[in-house]
Amino acid sequence: RTSQIQRDKRIIEQQAEALKALDAKKSAFFANISHELRTPLTLMLGPIHDVLERAQLGEQDEYSIRLAHQHINKMLTMVNEILDLSKLDADQLKLEEEFVEMHAFAERLLDPFISLASYRKIDFQVSNEWELGHQYKLDAKKLERMLSNLISNALKFTTEGGCIQVRLGQVDHSLLIEVKDNGIGISEADLPYVFDRYYQSERVDPHQMGGTGIGLALVKELSVLMGGDIKV
Repeated sequence: RTSQIQRDKRIIEQQAEALKALDAKKSAFFANISHELRTPLTLMLGPIHDVLERAQLGEQDEYSIRLAHQHINKMLTMVNEILDLSKLDADQLKLEEEFVEMHAFAERLLDPFISLASYRKIDFQVSNEWELGHQYKLDAKKLERMLSNLISNALKFTTEGGCIQVRLGQVDHSLLIEVKDNGIGISEADLPYVFDRYYQSERVDPHQMGGTGIGLALVKELSVLMGGDIKV
């Protein structure tokens, strides 16, 4: 029996090592494919932006090019998220902290979302309690990505006539960010898993639009990297 237990243990250890190696290869593949995709996407954005700035386009042509620009940006965001997850796995994603005046940061970040919500006839309410002129030392780019992800999700699942509330506050020496909406909601069965990588809800809903299962996972892992947390 002892010999059998030892053999079983060796087999389990070998399988664990094989799975670990396979996971490393998967992460390397995601990192490589993300790098390969990011370059052409970035190169496409430049000429499109130049045309929009320079050319006198008809209304329909301008709409079409802006739509293309928007979707390329969305694809680039997804590629960057995959790349960041790969860097997190390899312990290569570091914080690039600087002092940031948070009140202005919030206004710059939220203005485009407020405009989009207004266009879609969604009530977008902001409670900005961050003190005017006060600076915080943090990684602004990563925080912007996190907050943009949460607000984009709220807009994605809130229909015309709905409401989105964003509260920017402070608890002791930590920033507090809350995003609420009265959209279709998240089923109770999904709540424990929404921050898991690649998780896809099995809930069938006509308003549900597909996702990658990456965005919220990245928000969670970046929160932890910053010494914070996120809850739903």
